[in-house]
Amino acid sequence: DYQKDTITDNRSFNGGWYSNRKGVDSRDSNRVGLTYDLVSENGVFDEMSARLNKQKIDFVANTEQHVKYFFGPTFQADEDRVDSRSFNQETNQFKVDFLKDLVGDVMSHSFVYGLEFQDKEFENKQMRRSDSLLNDLGWVDRNIGALIPVSEAQVSTLYAMDTIQFGENSKMRFGSRFDDYRYDAESNEDFSDSTGTLGETKFSAVNWAVGYEQNLSEALTASIGVSTGFRVPTIEEMYSTNGSVDDWNVIANPNLESESSTNFDVAIAGDYLGGSFRVGYFNSQYKDFIDYESRSGININTGLEDPNGYQVPVNSGRVDISGIEVSGRLNFSQGIGTGKGRYGTSFRAAYTDGEHSSGDPLYTVQPYSISLGLDYSSSEGNWGTNLYTTYTSGKKNSDSYKTQSDGSVVNPLFLSNAATVVDLSFFYKVNDKLRVVTGIYNLMDKEYYHWDNVRFIDQGDLRPGIGVTGDGIRRYSEPGRNARLSLSYTF
Repeated sequence: DYQKDTITDNRSFNGGWYSNRKGVDSRDSNRVGLTYDLVSENGVFDEMSARLNKQKIDFVANTEQHVKYFFGPTFQADEDRVDSRSFNQETNQFKVDFLKDLVGDVMSHSFVYGLEFQDKEFENKQMRRSDSLLNDLGWVDRNIGALIPVSEAQVSTLYAMDTIQFGENSKMRFGSRFDDYRYDAESNEDFSDSTGTLGETKFSAVNWAVGYEQNLSEALTASIGVSTGFRVPTIEEMYSTNGSVDDWNVIANPNLESESSTNFDVAIAGDYLGGSFRVGYFNSQYKDFIDYESRSGININTGLEDPNGYQVPVNSGRVDISGIEVSGRLNFSQGIGTGKGRYGTSFRAAYTDGEHSSGDPLYTVQPYSISLGLDYSSSEGNWGTNLYTTYTSGKKNSDSYKTQSDGSVVNPLFLSNAATVVDLSFFYKVNDKLRVVTGIYNLMDKEYYHWDNVRFIDQGDLRPGIGVTGDGIRRYSEPGRNARLSLSYTF
C-alpha cells in the first residue's frame, strides 16, 4: 500500500488571468499478489514461477485558483475555482515463467519461456466547483468532461528464448514473442464520442531476436545482435483530450497504427582485475514511428478553431536512430592516510542521432552526454563518498527543426543549454539495517534545462496570460544547488 500527498504553490501562474494557484494532489495505490515457485526437474521444466497480482491506483489532482475574466477594457469579473481531476486504474495480471536446461557434451541449451496476461481498466473524471462570474449565485458544481474515456486494455504475451552454449567461448541466443493488445473505449456522460471513433481496437505482432557472443580471451568478449520491436499507441495517444475547448494542447488520434522497428547492435567488452569497459554501437530503423505533429486552424475532433495550434500524435513514417555508448571503470586499492580503502573512477559517454526519411532531425533525440565519477569506500564498506560530474551538450537548431508542408523551416522557441553539473554524495551504514545517504547536488549552482522539458514550449500558448516570455522559461529549469538526506531501514 502506497499513499502520497503533494501540495504545490504554483507561483508561475500568477499574473494575467490567474492568481493564487495551488495544487493539492493525492495518490493511493495498493497491490495484493500471490506467488508460487516450483523446482521440479521434469521433462518440461526445471523451475517454474507463477505470479497473480491485482493492483488499484487512485489519483486525484485538485487545483485551486482565482481567475479574472475581462470583458472589454473596463469591466472584469472574478471567479474562485477548484478543479478536481481523478484518474483510476485497476490491473489484473497473471504471469508464469519456465526454465529448462539441457546439458550436452558439445553444446548446452537453456530454455526460458512463458506467458503473461494483463487486464487494465481506466477511468477519469473532471469536476469544477466555482462561484458565479458576478459572485451572486454562490458555489456551483459542474462536470467539465473527462480527459480519456472509460477504457479497457487486455494484453496477452507469449515468449520463448533458447541460449546455446558452444564449449566455453561461444554463445548464441534465439528468441521470439507474440504480443496481442485489445482496447475497448466507451462514451458516457463524462466523455462524448461526437466523431464516432470509440470502440474496439486490436494490435498484434510477432517479434524475434538473434544474438551471438564470443569470448576473444579470458577477459575480452564481443557480441552482435539483431532484433525486431513493436510499440502500440497508448490509450492517451488514441483517445485523450487535454484542457478545455479554448486551449487544446494535444489532440488524440484514434487512427494511429502501431510502430515497428528493426534493431542492430554490436559491442565489445572487457572485464579485468583492475577495471572493465564496454563500447557499443546500435542502429534502429522504425516504421510508422509515432511522433507529434503541429497543426493549426480547425480542430478535426471538435470542429472548433484553434488559433494557437495544437499537437496530434501521428505515424510519421520511417525514422532511423543510431548511437554509440562507451563506459568504463578503473578500480584501485591502496592506503589513504592511516587507513585502507577502495577507490575508483568510472566513465560513461553516449551519443545518439536520429532523422526522419524526409531528412528532418528526430525531435526527441537527446543531446550527447559525458559522465565521470570518482568514488571511495572504506575497507569495511560502512562509509563512502562519490563525486560525479556530468557534461550534457546543448541542443542546436540544426538538430531540432521541422520542415512544414510549404517548405518553411520551424525551429523551437527554446533550446536546452550545455551544462556541466557536479554532484557530491556520502553514505554511512550505521549498522546492517540502517543506512544514511546525504549529498549536495548541482554543487556549482548551474542553471540548466533538460531538452525534454523545453522542446514543447513553442507549440502553442499554455493559456492566455501565462505563456512563456522572457525569464518565464526559468520555471522549466532544473534545481539549483540543493541538498538531500535519506534514511533507509531494512528488516
